[in-house]
Parts: sequence; C-alpha cells; structure tokens
Amino acid sequence: MKADSYNLEEIFSSTRQYCIPIFQRPYVWQKEEQWIPFWEDITNVANRLVEKSDAELRPHFLGAIVLQQWKTKTNEIEKREVIDGQQRITTIQIFLNAVYDYLRNMENIDKKYISFLNKFVRNDDTFDSDKFAIFKVRPSKVDEEELKNILDTTCPAELKKCYGLSNEVDEIEKLIPDAYLYFWNEIDIWLHEDEKLDDRLNALRNTVSKGIKFVVIDLEEDDDPQIIFETLNARGTPLLQSDLVKNLLFYKADKEKLDVAQLYKKYWQIFDDNTSFWRKEVKQGRWYRTMIDIFLQYYLSLVESKDIISSSLFAGFKNYEQSNPEITPESHLQNLNKYAGIYESLFKYKMPSRIGEFFYRLDVLETTTVYPLLLEVFSKIDPIAQKKEIEQVLILLESFLIRRQVCRFTTKNYNKLFLNINSKLNKAGDYSSERLAACLLESTAETDKWPTDAEFKEAWMTSKLYFSMSRARARMILEAINERLIDEKSEPVITPKKLTIEHIMPQSWKEHWAIEDSSIEAETRRDTIIHTIGNLTLLTKKLNPSVSNGPWDEKKDALRKHSVINLNRELVNKYNEVWDEGTIKKRGENLFNTALEIWPRPKSKGTGT
Repeated sequence: MKADSYNLEEIFSSTRQYCIPIFQRPYVWQKEEQWIPFWEDITNVANRLVEKSDAELRPHFLGAIVLQQWKTKTNEIEKREVIDGQQRITTIQIFLNAVYDYLRNMENIDKKYISFLNKFVRNDDTFDSDKFAIFKVRPSKVDEEELKNILDTTCPAELKKCYGLSNEVDEIEKLIPDAYLYFWNEIDIWLHEDEKLDDRLNALRNTVSKGIKFVVIDLEEDDDPQIIFETLNARGTPLLQSDLVKNLLFYKADKEKLDVAQLYKKYWQIFDDNTSFWRKEVKQGRWYRTMIDIFLQYYLSLVESKDIISSSLFAGFKNYEQSNPEITPESHLQNLNKYAGIYESLFKYKMPSRIGEFFYRLDVLETTTVYPLLLEVFSKIDPIAQKKEIEQVLILLESFLIRRQVCRFTTKNYNKLFLNINSKLNKAGDYSSERLAACLLESTAETDKWPTDAEFKEAWMTSKLYFSMSRARARMILEAINERLIDEKSEPVITPKKLTIEHIMPQSWKEHWAIEDSSIEAETRRDTIIHTIGNLTLLTKKLNPSVSNGPWDEKKDALRKHSVINLNRELVNKYNEVWDEGTIKKRGENLFNTALEIWPRPKSKGTGT
C-alpha cells in the first residue's frame, strides 16, 4: 500500500469519483458527536487566517481514508472504492456542497469563489454513461437519494421542499440533509460574525483548498482490503459488529462474482431501511447495544448451538463462516434475512394478546437467553395458522421461567439449557408444545428443573415476594393474576403499568393492626407473612399513600371507592370482615390457584408430579 498526505483540493478537484461500496454501513455521523467537532476543526484553521491574513497556513489533520483503485473503461471517469473513511469523506462532501450553495446564493459575491468551489462538488461533464458520474462521492444505495437531493437543490428551502416540508421547520430528520442544514447555518453565522466579510471569504477558501489534510492510503493489487478493513475497524472503533459481518459477506460475494447489488436489495436492505428499529440502542444488563447486534448474537448462538459472547460477535461469525465453507455468502445472507424478519416480528405482538403478554413478561424477567430458541420456534410454527400451538409453547416456557423465579432458582444455566433444548427439538424434527414439555420436564436438578406444583406452592405461600424479586417482577405477577380474574362479563382492560405494590396489612402495622398474641414469635410471623403475595395488591401512586398505614375498614372503603381492577374488587368482596394472618394465607392460596391456571405444568410421566 502507499500512504501520503493530501489536502482537500488535491482530493476533490480532480475528475474522480469516490465510491462507497454497497456493503458499507449507511451514513451515521450525527450533530453532537461528529458534525460540531468537524466544524470546529474547520473554523479553528479559518479563524487564524482571519486574524492574520499573512499568517502561515498550518493545515489541520482530519484522519485517514483507505482507497482502492477501480478498473474503469476508457470512457469512464477514474474511480476509487472507499475501503475505510466513508463517514468522513461523505461529511466533507456534504460540507462542501453547503459552502458552495451558500456562496452562490449570496448577492454581489465575486464569482471566482463559486467557480473555484464548483470543481469540489461536481465532476466535469463526461461521456460516462453513469448518470451519477457527476457525484464526487458516490454513496451506497441506502444514502444515494439523500445526497442526490443535496446536489439537485441550491438552498435549504428547496431541499425541505423535496421532503414536502415548509421552510419554517429546522430539521428534516434524515442525517444527510440535516448535516447540510447544520453546515449551512453555521457558515451563515461564521461569515457574518463581524464586518470582515472579504477576509472571511478568503479564509474559508484557503481553508477548504489547503487548510485541511488527510492521509490517503492507496491499496495496491496485492493488498487484501478485507483484512485492512477489519484491522482498522474491529479493534476498538465504534463500528458495529454487524457492520463488520456485512462487509465480510459482501466482500466474499463480490470476490465470487455474485450480483452484490441484487443480494443487498434482497437480503440486507431491510436492516438499512428500518434503522429506527435495527440501530435502536436498548439496555442489556449494564450496557446499551443496538438491536441488530443483539439479533446477530442470538442468530449466531442458534446456528452454532453454543453461547456467543457479545464482544466477540464478529470473530465468532468469521470463525463460523470459515468453518462452513459449503455455505455460500448468499446462503448466509438468506438465513440472516429470514431470522431477522422473525426477530423483528416478535416486537409487534402487544397486550392483551397472549403472545403479547408473553413478551411483556419475558422483558420484565430480563431472560434474553431464550431468544435463540424462540427464533427457531417461530420459524417452525406459523403464529397465524397455528396460533393455539404457538401460544401453548409460550405458556410452557413462561410457566417454567415464572415458577423458577418464584422459587428463587438460579438463572445461570439458562443459556446452555435453551440451546440444548433447541438441539433436541431440532434433532427430533418436532417443535410441538408436547415435545417441548417433555424436554423441560427431563431434568430434576435445581439448576434447570421445572418446579412441581408442590414446590411452586411452597415458595408462593412462604417467600417474602416483596423482597425476593424486583418490584417490576412482583408487579408483573400481580398484573398477570389481575388479568386472569377478568370474566366474560368484564371489560378486557390491560392493567395500567404505573400501579405500585401496596401491602394490605402495612409494614408499620402496630398502630392500627393490633395482635392478640404479643409474643416475639407471633410478631416475627406477622413480619414475615405481610411480605408474602397474599398481603400484596396494586394501587395508583396517588391512592397508595392515602391508604397505606390506615386500618382495614378505611383501606377497604378506599379500595371499593377508587379501585376498579379485578384484583381489588375480589379483595374487598371476598375478604370483607377481617384482615389477619389467616386471611392473608387464605388469599395467598386463592391467588395460587389462579397462578396454576396461568402457569400450568404437565405431569411428569411415571411420577404423578
């Protein structure tokens, strides 16, 4: 490879096109993180020239770009493929267009500035048959239309009109045009900071031509661009793991002379079209990760049948790809596309559907290790044609997870457990609820057993549920019971998610809830039972403090007057007279019977349990 430093004039003034490969990620630079620092770099150079016009020009280094020469026909313009640095060079192109358009909209400006900048933003007319040959930077398909809109318009008002917006709006809410609007506005402010307009114009021209430098690395024929791309981007830079996977697969496809553009459109474009979903960052444990990288981890865990570490996704995928040479790049892309569609569809199920209930409760449990299994389940069982069967599968999984949560069994083995279950179901060629139930019932070890009704009841009745799990999980269990209590005559209302957990007999019970037996043992029993589920309900935040420590008669009247949820309607109707340890136990048993309906467990063959 050959490396040298060049200024913007040397990079952009020639009739040459810098092409962003289709397998590169879309434009992702944003205002706070990149545009503002970039603009500050520009103005730092320009301000020195304004302050002292004869000052020595000290160029500012803006990083490196890696290019590879394309073989072009005689009548085509010279082209370079951008192996690395596409975000930076695209931003430069947007900035240069903003400068060019701003100056040609100024009145009484010397035309030399406009003619000088024209060569930075457009290639000369050529006989090249490519209608996009005029582009200095040729973006990938996903960004092509956005950059074309900038080239085809001459000012912000025209650009906003392209998107059906009035000139009064500040943003278009698309990164490339919004970068253009940002730079236009900053140029306007900077040029008119004082009365030195001519000095500022000259300073801006000199900064654009010679004040900004790059290191340009030109690859030679023997250089492997994929290895160089990975070296530059896989070790500590903010590229997503999925971006590296994308680059690897399309690079291999290109080497095999496949139709890369067609493969992108057919299999990968869904990721770039719906960035609001796939590049959305969600919290997993202590970290925030993008949905596409989370999906990739689940997918790789599924096809490899082993747990994949999130920080080693690309290395894991590369190893998988190299270990399975019989799988073509197109097959890899086809599988990714298939399971990506399934994964995205899982987030479309909402309450009060039973599938929506499952995913809400799974989210509260924060049990993500079941997702590889779910991807395969939803690929084998049609959730529309076989709705009852998929619901039954999810009920079994939910029962397994909820029972273990209540019994306070460990979750540490879940990653291996669900991958092993998937392997068994796959080997049998049977993903039915009956086969899944058999797999879940196999183990009797506490690390991965499905609690029996007796074990479930023991924990349900005696555990201090208020403390033994997070508030969100305890609330979710009470919500599930409340929704189960809806009968045919009740409106199917989803339990509001802003309700808080309330102790019916309060934690500070001694003032209004006297106990006949004042022994230490009796008080200890009461201090324990008040935190069990039989003594818990759901209230609004406003109602909670007003009834919190009052006597049962007052609390009961407040519940009857202000609460409409079934959990509290049943509470005041069934347990009207007295609220004590016996009542708490009785209610706990009644709630447990409802819990058995929500989270059943089939009988183990030959055991009766």
